[in-house]
Amino acid sequence: MNRLIHPMLATLRTRNSPFEPAPRENGVTWVRSRLVGQIAFAEWTKDGKLRQHYVVGGSKETLWTLVNLGCIAIHVMNCQVGSLDQPDWLAFDLDPSTGQFRDAAKAASLLRELLHELRIRSFPKTTGGLGLHILVPLRPGLSQEEVRLFAHGISQEMARKSPKTITVQMRRAKRQNRVFADWVRNAFGQTIVAPYSVRCRPGAPVSTPLDWDEVRPELNPSRFNIRTIQRRLEGNDPWVDFWRSRQTLPQSSNVFADAKS
Repeated sequence: MNRLIHPMLATLRTRNSPFEPAPRENGVTWVRSRLVGQIAFAEWTKDGKLRQHYVVGGSKETLWTLVNLGCIAIHVMNCQVGSLDQPDWLAFDLDPSTGQFRDAAKAASLLRELLHELRIRSFPKTTGGLGLHILVPLRPGLSQEEVRLFAHGISQEMARKSPKTITVQMRRAKRQNRVFADWVRNAFGQTIVAPYSVRCRPGAPVSTPLDWDEVRPELNPSRFNIRTIQRRLEGNDPWVDFWRSRQTLPQSSNVFADAKS
């Protein structure tokens, strides 16, 4: 996970604890937090703002500190501190309502075809559960809103092409055993579990980058876990070209304007 996160995140090490009073801990590496957003909320602060700080940094020391604090699954935003409105990637979260990975794999195949038609290269990974994440690395310049609208259009087209197996319904009760093609991860403040992050689930599964040839209905994603992941890391990296594959999206955000949910 470190080798993927580190190139896009600045390491903000500091000798001073961000907490007041500082906890008396030995061997702790502190990192500076950054203010990334604020909203009107007059009841809590003197200046009428509710503030949310996030850890920024991808160094080994930062990750070790998070683990030491009890953090298991590490989630990341799609942007950097200096360009919060410009996503570094577009993400689809394919969530099978049936709880069957094979359904997510079939939906991913359709998604790949749609993106390929638009000459967009995508990268799949397991979620650490029974679904799949499909990411598209982006060149700088697109806004969060532009990326979200594009992702929504693609998800709608998936549902139009395969209405019996794929849906864009937000409410679980209306999904009817279909795969939810979730596009809402594409917005400021939304997060997605990082590649190679372990999940807090039985067996300690790991969200693992895949080659598209591995995305098959018979794949058992639980084979990628904290006990087995080291062997995979010693092999070829299926995402080795991820950051070298940054691309732009078609100019129109309504590529599939006639898609029906």
